[in-house]
Amino acid sequence: MAPRMSDDISGGWWFNIPPEERDAAYRKIQDSIHPASDFHKNNPFGNSNLPVPINYGPNFTGRRKRRVVAFDCEMVGVAPNKRSHICELCVVDVLTGEVLIDCVIDPKQNIIDWRTESSNMTATKMRYHRRYASRDGQYLEGFEAAREAFFNFVDQNTILVTHAGDNDLKALGLVHNRIINTQILTKKKVSEIYGRNVNPYSLKQITYELIGRWIQGFDGHECLEDTLATRDTCLRILKRPQDLEAWAEWQVRLLTGEEKRVVRLLFGEEEIIEKPYKQRELWGQPTARERIDKIYRDKEKKEE
Repeated sequence: MAPRMSDDISGGWWFNIPPEERDAAYRKIQDSIHPASDFHKNNPFGNSNLPVPINYGPNFTGRRKRRVVAFDCEMVGVAPNKRSHICELCVVDVLTGEVLIDCVIDPKQNIIDWRTESSNMTATKMRYHRRYASRDGQYLEGFEAAREAFFNFVDQNTILVTHAGDNDLKALGLVHNRIINTQILTKKKVSEIYGRNVNPYSLKQITYELIGRWIQGFDGHECLEDTLATRDTCLRILKRPQDLEAWAEWQVRLLTGEEKRVVRLLFGEEEIIEKPYKQRELWGQPTARERIDKIYRDKEKKEE
């Protein structure tokens, strides 16, 4: 699949880094890499049945790779025990904004748990991609093909930007030590101010509260949308650390009860809402599975 600019997605919804600022942005990102102990607190693979994870060796060769990428994977459960298998992979160049990979991955195994609410995958969507998407480079078969596509752009020197990416690394059978994790960045800052460990924050929440964008709506997790949100949230945190500081202080006031979430409603009233970033998920809407199936049935009709 030929790379395309993230400005092409949602009408330029995402942050752009001018070419003359990219080297400075890279240095800032490089200075923010987590120590390995931060990310791999324990063996992230545990007793996984995935293939043995690969460490990039010093002799890893190939064409020049990207300096910094954000990535996200979605997973389904395969037989016999609902083991997680990658079903979608998105990779975005953090500095240029290019969408490098946006592919459905066919496990080529019996899928017994579609996990639609989190994976955005259904049998209808997979069938459509099997039939039609390979011509556009948006369909790959199997774990090895997904990893090969990933390695086209990533080597041991590439910085990976992710949100809670342990499971994504597992899905790719990958060990990597140049990582920035937006979940760790936000959790650590709140914990430092609060003076005790706090629960991690979801990508949906920090995207809404730090950069004012609503993601993961009626159709569940969109892999590309999550990847772009991770990229932009990371860039906002690193470019404006004072915003992260202010947000973390607000989270502490919420935790201590000094402040309540108050949002202004359409007609001017104020109301305490615990999780306003979830309020657009309204009752009476079709389920994610119903909405996704309709989208891909309509696409199939156009192809026939």
